[in-house]
Amino acid sequence: MEDKQRSVSRGKRAQQFAADPVVVEVLAALEQKYVSDWKSSKPNEEDKRQQAYQRLQMLEDFKVELTIFISDGRIASRQLEKDAAV
Repeated sequence: MEDKQRSVSRGKRAQQFAADPVVVEVLAALEQKYVSDWKSSKPNEEDKRQQAYQRLQMLEDFKVELTIFISDGRIASRQLEKDAAV
């Protein structure tokens, strides 16, 4: 029960964080920067392209993990509701 409540709380905080306009703006700005770095790289700048790609992947990993926290919180919330109804 305590783990479910922790998941619910963490999911709510993750949702608030993900919905924060400043966070949304920062994530969009970073994505735009990394794509721009990749596109503006010269043919001999393999390292620059690789770094931009890795950063984009890390940014995507962050977004996915945040979404998982939100989803886990929603699932735990539903489970707690079902447990309370029994």
